[in-house]
Amino acid sequence: MRTRHDKLEGAIRLSNRLFFLDALRGIAALTVIITHFAETYAGESLIKGIFQPFGRSAVILFFLISGISLSMSFQKKISFSWQEYMSYSVRRIFRIYIPFIVAILIGEGIYLILQPQGIAELSKWFNLTGTDTSNFSILIENIFMTGNYVNRINPVIWSLIIELRISAIFPLLYLIAKKYGAHGACLLMFGSLVTGVAILYSLTPKFLLGQTVFYIAFFVLGIVISMYWSNSKDMSKRVYYLIGIPSLLLYFHVVIFNLLGIPTFKIISDVVIGLGSAGILLFFYESKMAQKHLTNRMYQVIGKISFSIYLVHCIVFIPMVYMMQQMKREVWIIQGISIPIIFICAYIFYGIVEYPSKILGQSLSRKIESRKRTGVRLY
Repeated sequence: MRTRHDKLEGAIRLSNRLFFLDALRGIAALTVIITHFAETYAGESLIKGIFQPFGRSAVILFFLISGISLSMSFQKKISFSWQEYMSYSVRRIFRIYIPFIVAILIGEGIYLILQPQGIAELSKWFNLTGTDTSNFSILIENIFMTGNYVNRINPVIWSLIIELRISAIFPLLYLIAKKYGAHGACLLMFGSLVTGVAILYSLTPKFLLGQTVFYIAFFVLGIVISMYWSNSKDMSKRVYYLIGIPSLLLYFHVVIFNLLGIPTFKIISDVVIGLGSAGILLFFYESKMAQKHLTNRMYQVIGKISFSIYLVHCIVFIPMVYMMQQMKREVWIIQGISIPIIFICAYIFYGIVEYPSKILGQSLSRKIESRKRTGVRLY
C-alpha cells in the first residue's frame, strides 16, 4: 500500500517530468512544417512519400498529449458543477479559439492584399489556400468552426476545430474513464472509432463530424495513459527499450510502407499511429536519458511556442512563395528562407496573442471559480 510520502513523491516526480510533453509537442510542430513543405509540390515523389505522413502522425500525438494534459488538471475531480465547467470552458476558449481567430483574420488579410491566383506547377493543396478569400462565406464558416472549407485560409485549423469540440465534452469523457477504469475507457475508444467511421462513410463527410467522433478515441487514450502511467515505473529498462523502438516503427509506419510501395488504409493507420504515440510517450516518461536530451534550451523554446508555430507557419510560407515566385526563385529556396521567418513570427504571435490570451483566460477562470458555488452537479 502506498504511503502518503510515496504519493507525494510520485506527484513531484510526475510534475517534474511533464516538461517533456511540451518538448515533444514542439518537435511534432516542426514535422508539420516539413509535411506542408512537401505537400506544396505537385505529383508523387520520394521526398513527398517520406515527409507527407509526418503531419498526420503529429496531430494524433497532439491529441494524446492534450488528453494527458487536461487529465492532469482533473486528477482530484469526481464530479463537475456548472460553475466548474464554465471555468474550464473559458480556459479552453481563450487557449485555443482566440489565437485561432486571430490567425484566421491575419491569413484572410494577407490573402486579400496579395490576391493569389495559384501556381500551376504546384499542388492542389497549395493552390486551394488563399485563392478564394473574396468569398466571405469561407471566412464566416472558418470563424464559426463549421468544419467546412478548412483548407482555404489556414490549412491547419481542421485539427483545432476537432480539439475544441472534443474539449467541450472532455470532462465527461474523463469522469467516465475514471469511474469505469481501463475497460470502460477501451469500450469508449472502440465506440468512438466505429461510430466515427460510420458517420464518415455512411452519413456525411461534411462538418468534420465523423473525424471529430473518431478522434475522441485518442483523447481517451491520453486519459488512460495519465491514469496509469505512474504504474509503469516497475518496468525494467529493457522493457522500455522494447517499447520505444517498436513504438517509433508504429509511429512512422506510413513512411516505411510508402518507401516499400505498400498501400495504407488511413483509418487503420491512424489507430496504429495512436498506439505508437502512446508507446513513445511512455518511453519518454520513464527514460531519464531521453528526458535529459529534451532539456536542451532549443527544445524548451520550441515547445513553449509550438502552438504559435503550428498556427502561423502556413500563413507565412505560402504568401512568401507567392511573393518571391515573381523573382523567379525556386520554391525550395523560398521555403528555406521562410524557416527563420516562421520562428520569428511564431515568437511574436506567442508574445502578442497566445500568451496574453492564455493568461486572460486563466484570470477569468479564477473569477468564475471564486463565485459562490451553486451546488448543481453536471456529473
